[in-house]
Amino acid sequence: MKRVINDAGLILAEDVSSQNALIWLPMHLTWAGHEFLDAARDEERWEKAKSITANKGGGITFEVLTELLTKLMKEEIFGGPVRRGRLRKSK
Repeated sequence: MKRVINDAGLILAEDVSSQNALIWLPMHLTWAGHEFLDAARDEERWEKAKSITANKGGGITFEVLTELLTKLMKEEIFGGPVRRGRLRKSK
């Protein structure tokens, strides 16, 4: 699993595997890892993202999940639906 999150760019990890074992040693979170955790930290936002995902078929990529969580966070901060980085004008 550590290799997968390393490959996704969320952590920096070092491969210290031997002939007998596959071992990845996490060194630190990357900027992208911190951003994902910040977006996913709120339980209500996480549950909303899971619900949206389930209603749309249940399977999404990690990149789409990150975008969804970021969009939901922006809506909370700016107070309304956010599209393509801009706020939707309220009436």
